[in-house]
Parts: sequence; C-alpha cells; structure tokens
Amino acid sequence: MTTLRVDTVKMRECGNDIIEAADTYNTNVRNLFTRVGEVPSRTSDWEGISAINYANVVVKEKMDYVNFGNGLVALGNTLVQYADELEKAIKNNKIK
Repeated sequence: MTTLRVDTVKMRECGNDIIEAADTYNTNVRNLFTRVGEVPSRTSDWEGISAINYANVVVKEKMDYVNFGNGLVALGNTLVQYADELEKAIKNNKIK
C-alpha cells in the first residue's frame, strides 16, 4: 500500500505566499505600464516618435503580464482550496 504524506498547513501557507507575491507583482505591473504609458505624453523622460512607438509596443504586451499575474493568483488559490478539501476529506474519514 502506498502512503502519501501531505502537510496541508504548509500547502495553505505556500498558497497564501504565492497569492501575496502575485498581488505585489500585479501592483508593480500596473504601476510600470501606467508609467510607460505616460512617458511619451506626460513626462519628459523620453520624447519623440521613438518614445511613442515604444509605449505602444509595451502597452500591447500588457495583457501577457496581467495574465501571468492572474495565473499566479489562481495557482495560490488552488493550493489553498486543495488543502481545505484534503482536510475536510480526512475529517470525514474519507481518507485514512
């Protein structure tokens, strides 16, 4: 018989750590894209057509970064959910 040992406390902790890191990542991504979007028109950091072209390219890539952050949040939530489900199954004597 095979034994599977799962530490649901650690699993939940890791899930919550991933969610926290993803939230920080998402905030940084939003701030970065806001800043880059402002460069050609509102700041004097970089001016001219090259700044406008760069900002347009970067803004098009924003969804890739947003989707990555959302995927991290989903992964963290899944770990927390699985920990809860395992504990519930064990409590109901479905897993021994």
